[in-house]
Amino acid sequence: TTRRPPFYWDNYPVNDGAMARRLHIGPFHGREAGLHRYSAGLLANPMELFEASLLPLGTVGAYLWDTTGYDPFVAWDAVLADLVPDDADRAAVRELFRNTLGLTGGWAPAFNTFLGASETARRAGQPADAAALPRPHAEGNRASLAPIPREDFCAPLLRVEIAPWLGKYALGADVLDGIATALELCTPNPDGGLDAPIAVRAALKELRARLAADPVLVFGDGFDMLLFTMTTEIRFVD
Repeated sequence: TTRRPPFYWDNYPVNDGAMARRLHIGPFHGREAGLHRYSAGLLANPMELFEASLLPLGTVGAYLWDTTGYDPFVAWDAVLADLVPDDADRAAVRELFRNTLGLTGGWAPAFNTFLGASETARRAGQPADAAALPRPHAEGNRASLAPIPREDFCAPLLRVEIAPWLGKYALGADVLDGIATALELCTPNPDGGLDAPIAVRAALKELRARLAADPVLVFGDGFDMLLFTMTTEIRFVD
């Protein structure tokens, strides 16, 4: 209509207002290859977290440099290597960020894959198989957090900004252990489902309440959905 190329305001990775509980740390994703041919420019809207915004904004820059050859996660890893140059520190932060990518990067893809496998085993009446999956991930969560509080952590300003999400990530490990314990107490029933002592339902509700009490969001919606389906689909008996 105007016969002029548009200048785009892209509302990412902003997390203000109702989105403040979310850490939008994933790569710029899903934008058109070749957009540079038809636009006057693109403006990205950062989060209120300066250091954390540098990671998604770096991927915006990679996209604008080459919109046709851009690979979101290749760019994301390259920018992360610049921001957190120490290998061990970067591996720790990367694990956290992969579990809370936000918006254009999706929500916790690796986490949701193993969570889905555990749910499939539970619904197939195989509680031991379902229980075997959460504990290694809980241990992995704790191990990945270990370098971040150290005095020599190479990105201290970033650590300050993401502190609320670090706390929620640590809580996630406790919840995974609680889910594994609940599944270990389940037994198959003749109807193809699972039975568990009635105390397990109270334990699951407590885990769900602990997650809800911490307002920041990590792992997407997977945890809450899992705990809800467990409390509604398992048959609890005295």
